[in-house]
Amino acid sequence: MHRKQLTHIVEKRFDALFANWNGMHALNPEAIHDWRVDYKKLRAVIRLAEREEGKIEMPLSLKDTYTIAGEIRDRQMQMERMVQWFGSEQFFPPAYTELIQQEISGFADQLHPLTENDAVLQISRHKLISSLLSRISKKNIESFIQDQLYEVRNILWLTYKKDDYLHSCRKHLKDAQYIIDAIGIAHIHSDRIQGLPSQEQLQLAAQELGNFNDQCVTMFFLSSSYLNRLPGEEKIILSPLKTKFQKEKTRAKNKLIGSLEVLFSKFIRLGE
Repeated sequence: MHRKQLTHIVEKRFDALFANWNGMHALNPEAIHDWRVDYKKLRAVIRLAEREEGKIEMPLSLKDTYTIAGEIRDRQMQMERMVQWFGSEQFFPPAYTELIQQEISGFADQLHPLTENDAVLQISRHKLISSLLSRISKKNIESFIQDQLYEVRNILWLTYKKDDYLHSCRKHLKDAQYIIDAIGIAHIHSDRIQGLPSQEQLQLAAQELGNFNDQCVTMFFLSSSYLNRLPGEEKIILSPLKTKFQKEKTRAKNKLIGSLEVLFSKFIRLGE
């Protein structure tokens, strides 16, 4: 892949980042979600380029924007879940609701100086495009995808798989998927990549891992560090939900691990 193609891919991702920038500043949930997805697509390309030439990396201000927006989005999703739990905002536990909203406001105060104009995006785009390589070989592209699958395999080898390990699986699968999508599967010798699932399988596995991540986020906001700050009557309301969701999360995790081990079964045995 020559520099012209690589520049086109990066420009396309920045066009998407610019498109949702005002929505980010306004804390629009859909804009935040879409912006973060496009950031991860850009990050995958930069990670690929970084392996060939270590001097290129995501600008710190862009990383900070992504991280802070993620904190806001997680809490927005928790507010959305409460609609499912309680049916209407009038039935939300007031102290718990205020606690989540205060945290959103705190992170919004950090995000707004970054998004009040598009300087962060303009500077980041110039920095990254000016640092791009003259080309990235097809061999190194395929090697990058292969290494993402190796990382997943190494995690599946572990006897005990922490939640964070499964989150890492998702990151590696998404990086592989984003690179394949950006370049096109027709331009990759997929037969040279061991254990590469079909595009549909890759998408489904990443989606299931994403659903599990959402369950983990739910449990985080029902952890003792939150519930212990609430009045007793709200603990009584939320504690049974915590117990229920923990059981659902455990079942989902076991099912997820099983499906990943089946998907990568041949690939896992290759390294044994």
